[in-house]
Amino acid sequence: YIILALTVISCGKVDLAGFFVSPGDSVDKRFEQSKEYTQGLPYDMVETEEEYVIYICTDIHLDRTHINLDRFMSDFRNDEKSSFGLILGDIIDRKGKMEEFYKAIGWNKAEQQYDRPVFVIPGNHDMFFGQWKDFKRYFGASAYFVEIQSPIAKDIVIELDSASGTHVSSQMKWLRQLLEKSRSSYRYCIVITHTNIFKTDNSQITSGNMPLEETSAITDIFSTNDVDMVFQGHDHYREDLVYMGVRYTTVGTIKDSADAPEYLKVHIGQDKFEYEWVYL
Repeated sequence: YIILALTVISCGKVDLAGFFVSPGDSVDKRFEQSKEYTQGLPYDMVETEEEYVIYICTDIHLDRTHINLDRFMSDFRNDEKSSFGLILGDIIDRKGKMEEFYKAIGWNKAEQQYDRPVFVIPGNHDMFFGQWKDFKRYFGASAYFVEIQSPIAKDIVIELDSASGTHVSSQMKWLRQLLEKSRSSYRYCIVITHTNIFKTDNSQITSGNMPLEETSAITDIFSTNDVDMVFQGHDHYREDLVYMGVRYTTVGTIKDSADAPEYLKVHIGQDKFEYEWVYL
């Protein structure tokens, strides 16, 4: 077992320090750097048709192959109704793979018909071995918001950083202020985060689950500010529930070695949210 552990560590798959302290720079530091990057402005604005489709996947855990990720990107960018994609973290599973992931989600003109944007947040695996520096180099921010402009309304997608198993008070304060100030300007409000806020086990040590008090506080923020949907990953299984008027959906993994990899398509229109699960 010792030899096996040392072999896994040496090939860049396990960061032992992550079992004792939350991986990567602290969430506070990442959040402050993200605020500096966005300067209080939307990370991007996407123009859509009146009805549009969001492609969502999570927990890719890119290691030696990215077959399912390639399939997801191909399906997504060859769908004329798709507008943008969301990737909910745990994008890599080995030290030094961030560049390969970044290239894998780039527009492949030879095989993909439409150049659609994809927005990424980090998971706990993406922070091991100090890889926040790599994530920041390619994506700039781990917490931000995107505006969606259709011919009849404007929507908002808020991306939160929970890669260390917490959103921390500074990020939650920003979230509350953003919603209280701006929620009325948008038709729909969607939030994405990596860590399942309802998960109660401690299987992933420092990044496994949030304190109960934090779950209570953040669900209150969502409910009192009319958030429509929250998408999360991390646990490699599907879950769909409604709590205090907000729909919470946990998306399963598309890891190449998974038994039943899947991604989610969300069809959005006026008074319309329809889910379509796609198995790979």
